[in-house]
Amino acid sequence: MTRVQARTPRPWPALLLGLAALTGCTTTVDLGQLSTTGPDTSTGDTLDATDASAPTSTGASTTASTDTPVTVKITETAVTLPPGGWRGFSATVENASDSYVTWSLDPPANSGVFVEQGSPRTVRYDAPATPGTYHLIATSDEDPTASVAATITVSASAPTVATIFTNYNPDSVGSDPTADTTFVVTETRHITYIDTYHYLIGNTPVGTISLRHSDNTLYGPWQAMGLYGGGIINGLWVCYPNVDIKPGTYTIVDSSPSTWSTNGGSGNQGFAQVDALALP
Repeated sequence: MTRVQARTPRPWPALLLGLAALTGCTTTVDLGQLSTTGPDTSTGDTLDATDASAPTSTGASTTASTDTPVTVKITETAVTLPPGGWRGFSATVENASDSYVTWSLDPPANSGVFVEQGSPRTVRYDAPATPGTYHLIATSDEDPTASVAATITVSASAPTVATIFTNYNPDSVGSDPTADTTFVVTETRHITYIDTYHYLIGNTPVGTISLRHSDNTLYGPWQAMGLYGGGIINGLWVCYPNVDIKPGTYTIVDSSPSTWSTNGGSGNQGFAQVDALALP
């Protein structure tokens, strides 16, 4: 079993200077859009299925103290990443008094690394450079026979994504944006990843992210997972919508504007990034 401790928190400028590394992408400018090559972020629904290809994983079991099966769920059970790409995963435990899980990799060696993100229930997984099939397993601490696995396929042919909006900058930040955080798409796009930044989050729970079209069509809300951002626990809110959106002007809606980071460099908009599958 491989368990990696959380990395030393980085100061705020390091988040912004290393934004491309955080999202697993490299960025170039082309006709007003930021194009990236990065991880596949094509799924985002919470699933409770157990991957049959992971023999070490079981979906549920009963404990000595209750007849109700303990069940472990994970945000995604099948993901494709490019070599060196990354993904956030979160697990929940049902029918147990202890909600914590222990993460492991199968095979235990050379399968990438995971880092707990301030809570044992959430990790950032970084894929290895070698293509192959790997399993990230979450096991209930209360009932070790209850677990679930994410099957991670690392492939050089993983779908390419492009950053279609970002307003991050290295200046100091406040909170509570005074301007809407908006972007425009001129054709149908498949949204794979959205993040918002909450440097001054305090004890505010991680909330939701939505997209609202100018005609009031609402996409989402999607429950975000909290990852380390600039050394802040839950500073980066991340979701994987896996949704097609129609052309038009969109406003990013964050459920906690009072903690959403902003500054003059972002035009007083909330800090955010949106990725979509790259166009053919």
